Amino acid sequence: MRIFLLTLLLTTTLYAQTEFPGETPTKKESDFENAVEEARPVKQSQSEIPIPAKKNKTSADLRIEKHHTLAVGYELITSWIPSKKKISYTYFNNPQWSFELEYAYGSLSTGIVGIDLGRVTEKRTTLLAKRYFGNSFHLDFGPYYYDINARAGGKIMGVAQDTTIADFGVKGIGLATGLGNRWQWENGFTFGIDWLRLNIPLMVTEYNQRIIKNIPDEGKSDDVKNVIEYFSRIPTFAVFGLTIGYTF
Repeated sequence: MRIFLLTLLLTTTLYAQTEFPGETPTKKESDFENAVEEARPVKQSQSEIPIPAKKNKTSADLRIEKHHTLAVGYELITSWIPSKKKISYTYFNNPQWSFELEYAYGSLSTGIVGIDLGRVTEKRTTLLAKRYFGNSFHLDFGPYYYDINARAGGKIMGVAQDTTIADFGVKGIGLATGLGNRWQWENGFTFGIDWLRLNIPLMVTEYNQRIIKNIPDEGKSDDVKNVIEYFSRIPTFAVFGLTIGYTF
């Protein structure tokens, strides 16, 4: 009986390994081949490949692509005039440097520096070089031209010999410096903050002081001289100036 069972098992094994004509031989993969096959990356269809998210361009990136900005602004806290309106044109040379031509204007109908004035007008034209550090922060510096004109008030004109001579002032050049931030967006919108601007007068180019000879009162005449001296020598400042514009 044992011999019969052993013969049957051997016959079954040989039959299973026998290849008959017309049959495709069965290939047995080794463990190594199976591991290699499993390690192969699965191919994805084009529709299944994730599309990387679009990177938003920074202000520094846009200073490479776009070179011009037209803007308007407002200086909230300044001297001599408490607030000024301004317009500007900026040219971006590269991400680190830009050059800006700015015109600021303000007027005040009240007395300042302790004397009675009917009106004070200040005009300032500045050519600024801006040096950027990083994305938006910058330091700026450059020359400016100023024109400050005042009109004497009632108390001074009350002692004047000729009431038609009431204006006085000074014109000159100086050096401006400051710091701020300027941001640009891809749609062209531009916003800036001038945290601090300091204007240092250097040289007077023109005096308008005919009114002094028109005032016989020495005390009031000295008041006018002092105002002209203040305008021509004392630095002025601007804090928290805002700029809104379009970059293209």
